[in-house]
Amino acid sequence: MANFIDTSTGKDASQLHLTANPHHYVTVIDGSRKGFLLGPYTNEADAIANIKRGKDLAIEHNHDAVWYSFGHASSTRIINTVFGN
Repeated sequence: MANFIDTSTGKDASQLHLTANPHHYVTVIDGSRKGFLLGPYTNEADAIANIKRGKDLAIEHNHDAVWYSFGHASSTRIINTVFGN
C-alpha cells in the first residue's frame, strides 16, 4: 500500500480514518493528475454516495474520463472543487 502524506503536516496520513477530517470530497485520478470533483460534504457517507454522480459529470465534460479512477478523500481544509457539491 502506498503512503499518503498529509501536505499540511508532512506526516504519513495512510492510517488516518476519513472521519478525522471534517470536509469530505469526491476525487479523480488520471495518471499523475489528481483533482477534487465534488464537495465538501460533512460526512464520508455523502461523499461516497456522490462518487457515481462525480464520475457521470466528469464523463459528460470529457469522454476520456471513462478511464479515470474515482474515489473519495477528506481534508481539514475546504478545497474548491470542479463541480461544487
